[in-house]
Amino acid sequence: MDDEKAKKIIIETKLWAFAAWTVPFVALAALFFFELVGWDDLYKQSIIAGGLVFFTVSVFWWWWAIAKVSQLAKMFIDTREKFQDIKTNLKDIHKDYKD
Repeated sequence: MDDEKAKKIIIETKLWAFAAWTVPFVALAALFFFELVGWDDLYKQSIIAGGLVFFTVSVFWWWWAIAKVSQLAKMFIDTREKFQDIKTNLKDIHKDYKD
C-alpha cells in the first residue's frame, strides 16, 4: 500500500511540475496575442482571470503540498517501525541459533 501511495505522489508531483512549466508560458503567449491584436477588453479580463486562477491554484497547491509532506512523514515513520520489527526478529533468530 505504501508503494501505491509513493507512486501516486510521484505522478502528482510530475503533473504539478509540468503545469508549473507550461501554464505561465501559455498565459503569457495569450496576453501577448491579445495585446498584439488589440483586444484591450479581453486583455484586461484575462489579467483579472489569470490573477484569480493563480491565487486559487496557489492555495490549492499549498494544501496539497502540506498533505503530501504529512503522508511522506507517516510513510517514513511506518518504514522505521517495520525496520525496527525486522531488527528485533533478526536478533531473536540470532539468539535462537546461538542457543
